[in-house]
Amino acid sequence: MNLSYHRFSEPTSRVDYIIRIVHESQDDDVGGHEPLQWFDSNRMPLLNWTTSQLLPIAFSIETKRYGGGVAKGEQQLGIWNAAQWEFLISKAGEKAVKELDFIPGVVVEGHTWSLVITTRHLNRTNVFPGIQFGNTHSIIGVFQVIAGLRILRTWAIETLWPWYKIYLPAMGQPSARDLVTGAGLDENRQI
Repeated sequence: MNLSYHRFSEPTSRVDYIIRIVHESQDDDVGGHEPLQWFDSNRMPLLNWTTSQLLPIAFSIETKRYGGGVAKGEQQLGIWNAAQWEFLISKAGEKAVKELDFIPGVVVEGHTWSLVITTRHLNRTNVFPGIQFGNTHSIIGVFQVIAGLRILRTWAIETLWPWYKIYLPAMGQPSARDLVTGAGLDENRQI
């Protein structure tokens, strides 16, 4: 985690997965690709907002084993999202960030998938307890997970991405290095 945005007594840690927004122009050549792509934490440092890896985070996913502590997962996601709020404030300003009602995240504990919402009010990040939206224990539960992720995807495309285009238009633009090396364009799983 980029320490300049971490302002808490709890230790820094990364979430397990993020869903990022990829600028539309990166998809023009390939055709048919959606603007949200799946990245896992083994690919690159996820909170590395350098010029060559400047792709907006749509939402994050933290995983825990069954009995591994959903509260710990919510706390970890809350710390991560608080750093994301700090980053957005530092780049777009408090007035712009007030237009974002929340930043979502997902905590997966065993088979259970829960939506965790963070908000920003009076210079504090508030973490709301997770709300289960599906599980991988049954076929119906799997379809609920897929539906929940599709709702988050729609929110990112219809709400978050327009916000980024207004307040942080340079984010998601491929750098010259990325265009030459193809960084961030290949080997990505799509949702």
